[in-house]
Formats: sequence, structure tokens, C-alpha cells
Amino acid sequence: MTLDPIFNDPRLKWIAREWEENAERLATWGLKTLVNRFDVWGQYSLRSDGIGQTIGAVTLPVKDLRGKGDHVTHDKLTRHFKGKKRNDLIGLHCTSAESTCRWFAVDLDVHEKTESNYLANLNFESMKHWHKKLRDQMLDPVIIDSNGMGSYHLLVLLNEPFPLKDVYQFLVDTCADYPDLGLERKPEYFPSSAKLKGLGKWLRLPGRHHTHPHFSKVWVDEDGETSWLEGLNAIEYLLTVRPMPLPAAKVKKKKVKQGRDVEPSRRQTVCVDLDGVLAAYDGWKAVDHIGEPIPGAQEFTRELSERFKVIIYTSRFSNERIKTSDDVHRLKNLIAEWLDKNGFKYADVFSGNGKPLATAFIDDRGVNCSPQEEKGAFQTAIKSVDKLLGK
Repeated sequence: MTLDPIFNDPRLKWIAREWEENAERLATWGLKTLVNRFDVWGQYSLRSDGIGQTIGAVTLPVKDLRGKGDHVTHDKLTRHFKGKKRNDLIGLHCTSAESTCRWFAVDLDVHEKTESNYLANLNFESMKHWHKKLRDQMLDPVIIDSNGMGSYHLLVLLNEPFPLKDVYQFLVDTCADYPDLGLERKPEYFPSSAKLKGLGKWLRLPGRHHTHPHFSKVWVDEDGETSWLEGLNAIEYLLTVRPMPLPAAKVKKKKVKQGRDVEPSRRQTVCVDLDGVLAAYDGWKAVDHIGEPIPGAQEFTRELSERFKVIIYTSRFSNERIKTSDDVHRLKNLIAEWLDKNGFKYADVFSGNGKPLATAFIDDRGVNCSPQEEKGAFQTAIKSVDKLLGK
């Protein structure tokens, strides 16, 4: 692996290799838990000005190119986590276009080595204080050493998108005691306001730092034993961080006419085929090629989701090219990315073996056969198959 000249430390090269070897796993994790919007992202740009090189942060695509096909993808995330080049490093926005958040974070910075150890220690102690507060509320926060000089990110994953205003208020309430901790200014919040302003802010993903010779470390506190994890150990810990409900939203329950609370997961399940029902299909092209949304399909899934738990299924997972668990995760995230980008409403994408459990199936090539209820059902089914296959 070829890295920038800043990686002259053999130990750092070893850590870099572990991030590279696990980049695809991290990309799958990132797509599942961290992407609030696919149409924009943050990126670091290396520029030469005749005197030297500088690194600037930009939001991509530039305004004139947005909505023209370039999105956050598995490959883009993989390149970030491999960290081979500075301009492969990206950040993700903390708020969706619909003003919801799948995660929130706190950032305390020390940018220069000349800044005191006192400030670095103060940042760390403050992060540990909020880490405990969040754990006490049944969340699973993680403290990330972002640059090796006293800058830290405190990241919390949410189990579903929550309203921006609720996430922001919870974040502000959690960190309201920052003056009591000795901090002279409030931390940087992601999100930073209760209303979406423009595209909102983006936060650099864990991994290689864009200017310093450093890869993210993760602090753990298990049963009173504390330590900093790096390399593969830090990666494995990140992959096991649990997305949890926002505490302030736990009391919110959907009332039904019967006067009792019904969990969405206990609603009847309807499975909807992808190709030919939601996505236009005019013959097989590739396992990762999905046609354009069929007009009315988005509204169809939204109406279904008001009454049923909607599961998307497809025969693509049976393709001979889908061999490993990474292949399955990659395909599942590709399908979920397409569904999210095009505004479909659904609960999950089925990627298991066999037939998913469901009350009903909606499929453009399905043939109904109910011999217990209808005489001549078998012959009717045969005729339907012949018609479907053009015989």
C-alpha cells in the first residue's frame, strides 16, 4: 500500500494496513448507520498555491452539479476508510433534507501542538463526563481521538431517523453544563441548530486524519477498565456500537383506535418485489443495476407502510456472484441506497435465504393458487403461468 510521506512510522503503517483491510466492512457499517443524505458530502481538497500545499474542506458535488448522478456510495466510503490519499477522505452530513438525524456528535478541538496539555486533558475529561451521562440514559456513546493532540469526537448512533429539533435539544441539554467543567466556550454540536440551515454541517468520518499522521483511536470503559483502542481493535469496537432510541422520544407512542399501543414491528408484514413493481425492469443487465422508479411506486409504498410493515425482497441475492457475507451486505446497502434516494417507504430489505415470512406478497411475476378455496385452482394457475411466459 502506498501512503503519503507523512506515514514514516512502521507502527503507523501497520495500523493503516488494518484500516485498509477492513475498509469494505466499515463502508457497509457507514451506509447502514451514518448516512443522512446521499446527495452531498464533505471532502478534503489538496491544493497547491505556488508556495506550498494546503488542505481545504469542501462540500461536494458543487451546487451546479448536484442531483446529476454523483452520490455517497459504498465505493466512496471504502476509499475513505482505506485512507490512501487525502482527497479520498470525506465527512457525512448530520441532518437529512427532511430535517431528521440518524446520529449526533460533540466535537472538542485542539488544533496545534503548541496548545497546552491542560486543554487536551480538559477536553478528554469533559468527554468522559458526557459519555457517562449518555450511558446512564441507555445510549451507547463512543469517544474518538480524532487527531492525537487532544481533539475528540463523541458520537452517538440512533436506531432510526429522529426529528432534528428533538436531537438538537437533547444534545444542548446534555452539554449545558460545559461551563461547570471548565470549558470557556461551548462545544461544537452536530447538529448545530434546531432548524436546518442550508445543507447543515458535516463531520469527518473515523479513520485517517487529513493533516496529521494519525488514525482514529477509540476509548472504552468496560466494567471500570479503561483503555484506548487503535487499529483493528478500534475498528471492531466501532462496528459493534449499538444504535439506540433518542431518550426524549421514548415516551412518544402511536395511539390506535382500539386505545392500545401497537409496536410497528408487530404489524402484519407485506413483501414487495423490487424489479417490475418498484423499479422498471426490461431484462437482466447486472446484479448492481436497478432501473428507474416506476411512476406511482413511491406513493404505493407510503400508503402500504401506513397499514403494514413493508419488506422489500428480490431474487438478486440468489445470483451466483453473491457469494460472501460482504457481497450480501454490499448488495443490501446498494438497494437501500436506491430506495432512500428515490423516496420509498419501507421497513427493511430482505437478504436472507429462502422465503421471507409475510402475510402477503406483491410480485409482478407472482401467480395465485388457492386450491383449498377455489376449485380448478391448479389448472387456472397453469394457464396463468403460460400467459406470463407467453406460451
